Formats: sequence, structure tokens, C-alpha cells
Amino acid sequence: MIFTILISLISAYLIGSIPTGYWFAKYCFGIDVTKHGSGNIGATNVARVLGNKKCFVLIFLLDAGKAALTLWAANVCVGANLASNWQQPFLCVLAALLVIGNGFSIFLKLRGGKSVATLVGIVVVLYPWWLVAILLTAWGAIAAVTRRVFIASIGASVFATIVYWCCALQHGVLLGFFLTLATVWLVWRHASNIKQYFAQRER
Repeated sequence: MIFTILISLISAYLIGSIPTGYWFAKYCFGIDVTKHGSGNIGATNVARVLGNKKCFVLIFLLDAGKAALTLWAANVCVGANLASNWQQPFLCVLAALLVIGNGFSIFLKLRGGKSVATLVGIVVVLYPWWLVAILLTAWGAIAAVTRRVFIASIGASVFATIVYWCCALQHGVLLGFFLTLATVWLVWRHASNIKQYFAQRER
């Protein structure tokens, strides 16, 4: 059991570290996305650099999917259930390692993405379906109004966090804290976008 848990923790970081967008652009199109656009390896910049919106959907789904699949597989391998006393903390640690791996990829000398898709994959597995629906609906609405993916991502995360603390604490306080920290992480990782946005508005 201990060996399985250890392998799960290491695997979570390594899987989170897989730079899906970077590898896709580099090996399929010969383009280093870190040298173009915003320099980010996430779905938004990959789609912008490659000039194809379909690439956004592909990279987003791949990043979200590998996070969701990792948590699901760990749950199956460990052989417990989410209601157990220790599994929720264990899955939250795995989720944190997936996010850290995405932000500080071992394959890119500790550079990485901003973890939006990774966090969506995590929320899909760990949180109730209706919160996932609220998160995605809020993201779509904010994106439609602001035309800014980073504002939609942060805004939807803040909204989902508030809803969780108000309506879903029966699912566990730890999940509430994780969602709160995830929101803080998104704000921190998008700090440059936020500064640039307000600088443009002041002109």
C-alpha cells in the first residue's frame, strides 16, 4: 500500500509536468510556443500561435483529461473510497502535485503553464457534478462578456469557491480549502496578465 501511494505521488507530479501544448506545437508544427505570443504553454497561447482555435480545445481537453485520469486511476489503485478518512487528503495531495507539476514542469526546467485545464480536470473528479456545471457556465459567461480567458478562469474559480463554501461543505472542508488555494494559484500565475490588462486600460 505504501509503495502504491508513493508511486502515485511521484506519478502525479510527472504526469502534471507533461507539457502537452509545448510538445504538440514543437513536434507537430516545429514551433516553440515559449518564444511566441505570451510564451505560455497552455491551450490559449498554443491556439493563438498556431492560428487554430481547434488546438485550444485539443490541448485543454488533453491537459484536463490527464489530470482527471490520474486521480481516477489513483483512486482505483489504492482501492478506497472518497468518504474514507484518509483518501480525501490523499487525493488533494495528488491534485496539488498535478498542479505543481503543470506550473513547474521537470521537462521544461521548472517552467510551465498556468494550470487552468489541469484544475478543471481535478474539479471534475473531486467535486460534485453541479459545481462543475456552475464552474463551466460561469467561465463561459465571463469569457463571453470580457473576451479574456484569464479573467474568465479567475472569475469562475472565485465564483465556484464561494458557492462551495456556501452550499457544499458537506462534501468536506478540505476540498473547500483546496479550491480556495487553487483560486489563489490562478491569480498568482496570471499576475502578468492582470498587470498588462490594467496597464492597457490606463492608456
